[in-house]
Amino acid sequence: MRFTRSRSSWTTRPASRWKLQRTATVAARRSGHRAVFATVRAPTLAPALVAVLAVAIVAIVSAAPLVEAQGTDAPCTIQTQATVSPTRALVGEAVTVTLVAEAVCPELVLPQDMMLALDASGSMQGERSDAMKIGAKAVVTELLSSALPPAEVRVGVVMFSTAAKILCPLGFDLGRLLRCVDRVGASGGTNAAAALDTAHRELLRGRSGGPAPGTQSVLLATDTEFMNGCGQMLASAAKLRADGVHIGVACLSATCNRACAGRIVTNPALLAATDAVTDVEATIQVLGRRLADIAGPRRPAELSIRAWQGAGALFVAGSAVPPASTQADSLTWRFGRRGIPGAAPIGPMTTTVRVLPTELGSAPVARRVIASVVDHLGRSVSTEFDVPDVLAMAPGPVPTARTPRPTPSPTATAFDRAGPIVPGRTGRAIHLPVAWRGMATGRLAEGEDSR
Repeated sequence: MRFTRSRSSWTTRPASRWKLQRTATVAARRSGHRAVFATVRAPTLAPALVAVLAVAIVAIVSAAPLVEAQGTDAPCTIQTQATVSPTRALVGEAVTVTLVAEAVCPELVLPQDMMLALDASGSMQGERSDAMKIGAKAVVTELLSSALPPAEVRVGVVMFSTAAKILCPLGFDLGRLLRCVDRVGASGGTNAAAALDTAHRELLRGRSGGPAPGTQSVLLATDTEFMNGCGQMLASAAKLRADGVHIGVACLSATCNRACAGRIVTNPALLAATDAVTDVEATIQVLGRRLADIAGPRRPAELSIRAWQGAGALFVAGSAVPPASTQADSLTWRFGRRGIPGAAPIGPMTTTVRVLPTELGSAPVARRVIASVVDHLGRSVSTEFDVPDVLAMAPGPVPTARTPRPTPSPTATAFDRAGPIVPGRTGRAIHLPVAWRGMATGRLAEGEDSR
């Protein structure tokens, strides 16, 4: 709004109203807010006072930033357990130490911005352009459909040929984004460097109050040699890299400069290429998923366990399960994992190692054991194990082997007709009466008493 001075008052010119709105909009965007405008009629107000009122309107009616990180800022927690078996052993006799660690990370959803830079040069005419747009719309649909909060993921569309143009700024209106993709044409040259620069400016504009570096990406889809050479492409890509933006390139024909594209991408996995028109759609979808995985909410997380050898208990070489990296006096196990939002535990991770007690008495099986986890934001959290003791005992005396005495054989007894002969005695034979003579036949003889 511009004011002109008359003799009795200040009046406005409606044709200049847009300039005030534009100034307020720029100020609001820089602070991550939106501007709301009202018509002000101030026939007696000075220009300075009107300017103050305009700034006040922006400040009072300001809204929350477009995209905020969802979830808690609390770090992960780790649960640990250490056991030894057996708890008693002889000096020089190995025991088994088992270490268990489990990390639980809070729910974490990181906002993500992705710019689609789509080739609209003349070489894309026909089926290749149609397949590229189908693949791009599939990427947009998948990104916005998988977002947990409505504004977790924002997508923008850039069309480039001889020049680059933003068809859709960053946003999450699926219908509007799909219509923007449909507007991509096919004529002119291939100024891909201009596409990277245009996408870069839009990402920087959307970063105010939005995603942090490392959560923004550019998907460049092209089919031919870069119009301004590889040097200009590398210069534009270097600016994006410096601001933490991930770059992926989809080469959609054999004429695409894949050697240069390989130097542009921020990760070798972010270069996808095909020569066949029938594979263009799938190539773009695969690249979109890779970019979402690298820059989006699914961030790498790592759990590690490190044990330091004690003075009275030595680690047995080669006994660690799973195998551990060996330092001068310690062992380290590392467990990589893809963290998924939603308080998903990492683990439990179990390791074992054989330990050899070398001194008499009770001693810890390790000098120190620590479990560490790196969460989705790159923060490291560590917890110490409660290290158990092992009781080392001295070996006892070795028993002497004894030769058992032979058992004497029984002595045979001689008999004669009159009866047994008692050794060492002489005289007549001893006759023993035979009782119950009828037992042999099962009855008593007639006339005999049973007594």
